[in-house]
Amino acid sequence: FKFAHVIPKKGGCPYAALRVTNAIKDELGHTEVIIKCDHEPSILALRQRIRNLGQIQVLGEEPPVKESWSNGLIENIIRAEQGQIRTMRGIAVQVQAQIR
Repeated sequence: FKFAHVIPKKGGCPYAALRVTNAIKDELGHTEVIIKCDHEPSILALRQRIRNLGQIQVLGEEPPVKESWSNGLIENIIRAEQGQIRTMRGIAVQVQAQIR
């Protein structure tokens, strides 16, 4: 399952950690989750912040160092989400132009 939230900043942001935790618990109904990520410090910090909340059990999974190709599924999901955001932005610009 995938989901995306707009957050104020990258990293171990308390708001982001709480949003992700609530989504996992409330929307998915899980108390245990595997959070896959690369070795980017901001993602590792977010995962640790979620662990520190203590509301769900967080298991980590990372690809081997220097082998981002093994993280292909996650990279494809990111590209799909970015495409969806670009589409929504384009629609918003068109709607604003029609309102004027």
